Amino acid sequence: MKKPDGIKTEQLSHKIMKKLIITEGQAHALSNIIGQNTQEKLPEKSGPYIVNPENVLLVKKYLDSNFKKGQIENIGPDGFPAKVRIVGMMSSNGDILQNLGEMQLEDLLIEKFKNMFIDKIERQKFLHQVLDDWFNDKIGMFGNLSVNILK
Repeated sequence: MKKPDGIKTEQLSHKIMKKLIITEGQAHALSNIIGQNTQEKLPEKSGPYIVNPENVLLVKKYLDSNFKKGQIENIGPDGFPAKVRIVGMMSSNGDILQNLGEMQLEDLLIEKFKNMFIDKIERQKFLHQVLDDWFNDKIGMFGNLSVNILK
């Protein structure tokens, strides 16, 4: 179809859309297809996230009551001794049940608090920062972290 002179493309597509007639079944099928395609193609939010102190305190309370911080010496990637942060998972009476590495604990936190955030990237950034500040004793008593905005 050739575009008539003097009509912008937007006007032409608008006129064409007005004349499109489809059955109810076709409309339903089309809306399902459009819905599936938009769900698959929507990018996850990756902008800055402002830290909620209540969530920080919730995660900190869980960490303080279930884990004990520690360090072990290990051989680093450069071949020299390096200190590696670990945590001991505590039993109800305070005994250490199992030692976990930092990544294992982060994975456990992501699973435990999966409903705290809809966005996976926000959840991972938030829990990573909380865990880092928890290890370094940088979480304030009101739930503030060493950074207020996660990027």
